[in-house]
Amino acid sequence: MLEAASGDVRRLSHVVRYSSIPVAVPENVAEHSYWVCLYSALIHQVLRPAEPELIGALLLKATVHDLAECVTGDVVRTFKYSSPSLRDEITKAEERIVRHLPGPVQVLMNGVVPNLVSGEGPYVEAVVKAADFMSLHQYMVREVRRGNREIIKPYYLRMEDDLRSMMERYTTLEFEPFQGLYKEMLETAKTARVGG
Repeated sequence: MLEAASGDVRRLSHVVRYSSIPVAVPENVAEHSYWVCLYSALIHQVLRPAEPELIGALLLKATVHDLAECVTGDVVRTFKYSSPSLRDEITKAEERIVRHLPGPVQVLMNGVVPNLVSGEGPYVEAVVKAADFMSLHQYMVREVRRGNREIIKPYYLRMEDDLRSMMERYTTLEFEPFQGLYKEMLETAKTARVGG
């Protein structure tokens, strides 16, 4: 366990996100993961306040969602999602990387996480994905409000496109609340971009 706690995964504190983008305030993957955890809990509290038993699954999934980046470094979203085949290959590579991390990490990834999210997998995935977008959104909006106009093309505009796509994706009744969350993030992003 000590090896798992102090080895590869500890490097998440040194992996700078948006490393190919000029930013005013850098953020590392460990910081980002914290925000995804907090936002996952907040989103769940709003959507399903009567189901606190899911908090553990959500927090654990959020904690490990970018674990492979302790080896790969930050994979910029605009690159990873530039084509479906590239995204699939990167996902496969990340899965292989995680399989080579220390034993206790393997137990989390292959045993604990799947067992905790069993039956609620789509909901847990949707919450963590929304929290991941919320972290991206909050970071980008803060950068623009700090005066960083260099990130607008193509990164910020791409974020707006992605938020629009996610908003359109959640049309079923079960996931309709996510549509509102993405819509709110999109509106806030647009307002910040034009100086609000």
